[in-house]
Parts: sequence; C-alpha cells; structure tokens
Amino acid sequence: MDIMSARVVLVDIGQEGSPVSEIVTRTWQEQAGGVPVQHQGVYSAFIPDTIANWSPHLDADTERAMADAAIALMRYQIGGSQAFAPEWIVNHAEGLASSTMEGVHSPLWRVAQAEALPDPASPTAEDDLQSAANVDITSAAVDMGLSGADLSVDDLCELNGTLMAASAKAAQFGRLRKEQNWIGGMTPVRAVYVPPPPESVPWLMEDLVWFCNNSEMAPVFAAALAHWQFETVHPFADGNGRTGRALIHYVLARRGMVGKPTVPISAILVQDKARYISSLDTARHLGPPNSPERLDGIARWAKHFAESLVHACDYGERLKAATSAVRQSWSQALPNPTPAQTRLMEMLGSTPVINAKIAANGIGADEQTARRAIARLVEAGILEQRGDARRNRIFQAPAVLQCVDMAVSQVFETETAP
Repeated sequence: MDIMSARVVLVDIGQEGSPVSEIVTRTWQEQAGGVPVQHQGVYSAFIPDTIANWSPHLDADTERAMADAAIALMRYQIGGSQAFAPEWIVNHAEGLASSTMEGVHSPLWRVAQAEALPDPASPTAEDDLQSAANVDITSAAVDMGLSGADLSVDDLCELNGTLMAASAKAAQFGRLRKEQNWIGGMTPVRAVYVPPPPESVPWLMEDLVWFCNNSEMAPVFAAALAHWQFETVHPFADGNGRTGRALIHYVLARRGMVGKPTVPISAILVQDKARYISSLDTARHLGPPNSPERLDGIARWAKHFAESLVHACDYGERLKAATSAVRQSWSQALPNPTPAQTRLMEMLGSTPVINAKIAANGIGADEQTARRAIARLVEAGILEQRGDARRNRIFQAPAVLQCVDMAVSQVFETETAP
C-alpha cells in the first residue's frame, strides 16, 4: 500500500479499516556541507498501522499487568495527597528523568535556580532551561488531561515548542517536521530506526489524537499504545521522547488515572533505558495489525510499561514521604517560627532556590523582613547560601533538592532485596 492509499483510508478517521504497516525506500542524497560518500544510498522508513480502531487481544499475563498498574494508580491517587509540596517534587523528578533519557543532564538545584533566577549567559543555560521546560510540559499535559479537553495536533506542537524554546534552533520546533529524521547513525542509511517520511506524519498524527480522544481501551493500555505510536512516528525534528512521555500524562489524566501530583513514570523508565527502547522497537512489525508477531511485540511493550507504572507509583509515594519528613525536620529545627518564617518554609517546598527579592514576593513582605527570615532559616540549617557572593546572594533548601535522589534509590533497593 502506498502513502496515497493510506490517506484515502483515513479520509474519515474512526471508520473501520486501517492500513497495514509498511516499509518505503528512499535515496539519501549528499547534503550541503558534505556527508561522506560511503553514507549515501538507499534507506528504509517504517510507516506504522493507524491505531484509531485497533482492538488488539492481549494475553492473560499482559492483561494482569495492566490491571495491577490500574490498581496501583488508584491507590497512588488516594495516598499521601496532603504531603508537603508533592506536586513540585514529583513533577521535577519526572521532568528531569525524561530529560536525562535524552542526554540532557541538569541537577535539580541548577534547574530550580534557572526557574527562579534564569541566567542566559550561563554555559549550562540551554540544558537547564530545557529541563525546566520538560517539567512545564509535564504539568501542562496533566492540566489538559484533567480539564477533559480533546487533544489536538496543535496541542502537541505547542508542547514541543515549549520544550525546545531554549534551543539555539528553536524556530525548527513546535511544528510537524518537514524533513526525514532517524535514530542512530550519521544518516538514515546507517540508522538504527527510520520513522515515517514527513508527508506521512500529518495523517498519522491526526489518527493518534483521534485515538487519544475517543478510544475506549483500558486507560493503562491506551497510554502505552499512544506513547508507542508517537515514538514510532517521531513527528518533530527533536524532543520526541520528552514530548511523547508528556503525552502519557495527558492520556492517564484524561482517563482519570492520575491527578496532582502525577506519576513519575520517566524516573523508572530511565533506570533501564535499553529495555525501554527495545520494548518500543519490538512492537514495530510489518503485516496485519493482529498478526501473532505484532500482538506479541505490543504485549511486550505494554507489559513493560505497566510494570514500570507500578514502580513509578512506589517511587511517587516515597517522594511524598520524603518531602513530608523534610517538613517535619524543619519544625524540629525551628520550633517557634515567626509568621514570616513559617510562610518562607512553606514556600521552599515549591521554590527551593531563592534570593531576598523572591522570598519577599513569595511571603508577601518587604525585603528586610525576608532577609531576617532567611537568616534565621540559615541558622537553623534549613537554608544554605549557594556560592560566596556578598551581594544578590542565592540560598537553597538542600533537603528538598535531595529528596529525588533518596527516593529513587529506595525503589530499586526494595526490588532487589532478598
């Protein structure tokens, strides 16, 4: 089936009948700037099935894994909802893990500082701001899902544009790609995986958003399948993994499976990146959508996704517990705080890097009052100064920033314990 035939089938998305996945071959031409001659040649791009009407039959083990994940998500929503600042910590754990998956490494303190006091001249500004933007699109995806609003291709483009706004090539993002991309290798000829040609992307994305808005599949499987299809299409020039993981949160929130805080799924997937990628790859098969090979491949990915969600719920609960323990320790360190000091401690749960001006705005006081509150929290060991500047001093709450690392290690220690 050629691309035009697939378009005809999709004239009325939602009707029965989906094109079978296929491989199309193209010739890679030498580009301006000079691609080495040995890398020219023919490459093969994969065009997946549409998923709007796909109703795969999963094996009993995968169905059980889906059910276990749904139960874990429901329990997660109920437990610890009154924890100290859970949304900020969980969203940052998720956003930073999703960024780390793509080789964007920014420690939490640096991201928190970039959010509060952005410095475009910093040598790490692009990575730090992209990591902060990853947190933002996670929150935005959850908000969209909780609102019940239908998803559109434009919404996904906006998420991608927000994510990549700090990039030196920001103008290339926030729109569907118009060029061939690939994963691995210098050119698509030597690539590990080549997504669909750019002319196939628009109708595949329309099919995907129709699925997200109308599918009656079980929520966990719907999120798994939506993420798989998004990563298979790879609709943007960059930021596909991070935007695609934000899509998981939209689907789960829209279907009532997550709220605020969301579930930090990326923090688990990043622990075994090779398995995550291989599970996605396994489901890419030619042939009929319900062929045994195709069903086996998608079941492997769905089961890995479901098991990761269960671990993510455990991790999220540990994050909530860790932040609550921090707040209790502060009460012991500063047993009789003034109202300004109390407001500042509450503020630190969502703004753990501050200066006097930020503190004053946050607690609704003048800067002199804010400085006195900061000084008292420094004496109590709640805040510490970052760097040795004497003017425009920056302070951080290290206990809040350390919560993420403490909690994620405990999840896997528990799993491997005898």
